[in-house]
Amino acid sequence: MASKPYPFEIHDLEPHEAEKMKLFSGEKTGFVRIGPKGYVFPHRFLEIGADIYNMAIRPSDVFVVTYARSGTTWTQELVWLVANDLDYDTAKSIYLTERFPSLEFSMMVHPIMIQHYLENCNGDEKKQKKIKMVTSHIVNQLEVAPSPRFIKIHVPLSLLPPNLLDAKVVYVARDPRDVVVSFYHLCCSMTFTRWTGDFKSFWNCFISDLQVFWDLYV
Repeated sequence: MASKPYPFEIHDLEPHEAEKMKLFSGEKTGFVRIGPKGYVFPHRFLEIGADIYNMAIRPSDVFVVTYARSGTTWTQELVWLVANDLDYDTAKSIYLTERFPSLEFSMMVHPIMIQHYLENCNGDEKKQKKIKMVTSHIVNQLEVAPSPRFIKIHVPLSLLPPNLLDAKVVYVARDPRDVVVSFYHLCCSMTFTRWTGDFKSFWNCFISDLQVFWDLYV
């Protein structure tokens, strides 16, 4: 899909960094650093990074761009409702993940974990459909999606399409001290990340640019 070469260098983490990141036990293939600022992503970002960067932007697109745990979900719902004449009936009947998909989420869930989730939902077609939808390559789906498209993204702005601001972009920031506490609890509770260390270890990674997506605020 990529129409031009990916302009960012990609490097493996240093051995001592990779050792610290093993506390994210849900990530099975490790992490890499991307671009001049060395943003940290799961290794599977290599499967989607170029497609995200080269994604065709439409003027009618609506992006909500945030660092994780910055009020993303309520902003998505608010934006979608305002843009759709407060259509609460549709909002209640269709998952937000379908109305407002996450552009990069497929990199967060390793195939081993996807299979685990599908097996746990065996017989529940609705849940299996949702799992397959949120863990698939969203860029490909968006190519044929009708306008206006509503898109959630945690990826730093410099790694997004250069003409992103031709679309409508809502950027949300939150005090990093609040973010780190919320992100810690999320990563402990979600099996696809499953942080197995304590908060001090998580904090040390956070302030050492060893967290996924960091540092979107800079």
